[in-house]
Amino acid sequence: MEPLDCKVSVRKYVLVSRPSKWSQKSCRVVVQSPVLNIRNTDTEIPVKRFSGEDDNSVCYLLRQDIERDASHIYDKECVSKAEVRIDAHGVAISDSVSSEELAYKRGDKFWIYVGSSTSQYTTTVPVINLRTRESG
Repeated sequence: MEPLDCKVSVRKYVLVSRPSKWSQKSCRVVVQSPVLNIRNTDTEIPVKRFSGEDDNSVCYLLRQDIERDASHIYDKECVSKAEVRIDAHGVAISDSVSSEELAYKRGDKFWIYVGSSTSQYTTTVPVINLRTRESG
């Protein structure tokens, strides 16, 4: 059995000046997402904060909370749109069984779907499957 790769391809996105979550005065919030190209049909995008007080927080944001690629704000904020590989929070070591709520395959990468406070989770945590974008 070959070793599992825990890296996931992501890119950075700049949030609009007043997003539905993580709005900050005087500076734009930058997030990472495994969605490398947002399509017009995409409504919610899984994103992760990687700096600031909500570092490592994961949620879904509406497509309209994210600046379009054509926006000049990426250059102004010095944010690269290049794909990079980062560590996922977890990787599936086997396929799910049909009775489980969240379907996954061996090798699927996951982000833990929580904010910066995790004290309420003792035995299980919600996750987002980065391949399917489904949570459970």
